[in-house]
Amino acid sequence: MKHFSRATRLGLVSTALALSACGTLPSSGPSVSSVKSSPDVDIVNVTPVIAQQRAATEALRHQTALQQSLASLSEEEHRAGFTFAPGDALHLQVWTISPWSGSDSQQGASNVPSPIDLGDYTVSESGTIELPYLGSTSIRGLTLDAAQTTIARRYAALGILQSPSVKISVTSSSQGSILVTGAIGAPKILPWTPAGHSLASALTQSLGNGSDLIGSTNGQSDNSVATQVTVLRKDESITLPLDEALAQQIALAPGDRVLVKRAPVVRVTVVGGGVHKNSELDFAHVPTLAEVLASASGLDANAADDHAVFVLEETPQDKRPVLYNFAWNKLDGLVASHRFPIKDGDMIYVAEAPIVPVERAVNILFQLAVPIQAIK
Repeated sequence: MKHFSRATRLGLVSTALALSACGTLPSSGPSVSSVKSSPDVDIVNVTPVIAQQRAATEALRHQTALQQSLASLSEEEHRAGFTFAPGDALHLQVWTISPWSGSDSQQGASNVPSPIDLGDYTVSESGTIELPYLGSTSIRGLTLDAAQTTIARRYAALGILQSPSVKISVTSSSQGSILVTGAIGAPKILPWTPAGHSLASALTQSLGNGSDLIGSTNGQSDNSVATQVTVLRKDESITLPLDEALAQQIALAPGDRVLVKRAPVVRVTVVGGGVHKNSELDFAHVPTLAEVLASASGLDANAADDHAVFVLEETPQDKRPVLYNFAWNKLDGLVASHRFPIKDGDMIYVAEAPIVPVERAVNILFQLAVPIQAIK
């Protein structure tokens, strides 16, 4: 093993320091001083109070967005517009005091109406159904109430039923079907009915036991992906967390498409020479800065500059970037990091300590000095 003289070691260190002064040492990103002196960003020194204010603002923003989404989904009533069309399936009963043998009319109670079950029907391509004694009866374009009234009047006109009334139950309708697709396994098509569909019932019918949903994470942890539900209606889309979609009374409209997605709520990039590994992290919720750094295995104690941890906020192109500065070597900085929420698209930068490039350069110079010592 080669040993270097004290003079040689001092010479190598002096060379490294000289290189450091010239700014030619290899580094893993800009230094703290260069970041803080940049004129291209607005720097905010984060205190616990500022962090708490941001948390409150973000919570209010999420709640407002949720309320706006719920309001958009409940602005109109969708049941009144149903009319019969070819392919609709229905079940029909006639309530009357009936002389028909084999009916369900009550014996000995001639003045008490009872139902006569006429069975199931499907509206033909011409918009008609074939009814006993009436034959072909058109209901195409009629609302549920209008169809019931039309059939009842036709039976009354025959004179064989006393004050008949008709009850129609629509069992399925091809028009305005609800499509539920995405992270549920096989897509589901739910036929529309005059009673309509709620978002919760559509999801419950489509998700089954939830095994397809659970298995759709593509190997990602449940802590990194969240289930969200998007309702696509005409030219707009409204997205809700799954628990809100199931908990709220939300009426769907004919033709709505429901997309179930498994994706991160927040994706954040962690870079810099002061972390163990540069990475992109996914979260199923809005994490704090402390949570993100913990997920990134914390700061590198041998490399991080503990005077500053930076969060670069994702901003629109027409606005100046905002850089949040945390004094990691102070208690206030730790408290602030525990309260400060990270938004989707934010970047966390941890600079390396000033001495690290010097140490790296010394190691390189020592490696270069080995062949020289070998020659001697």
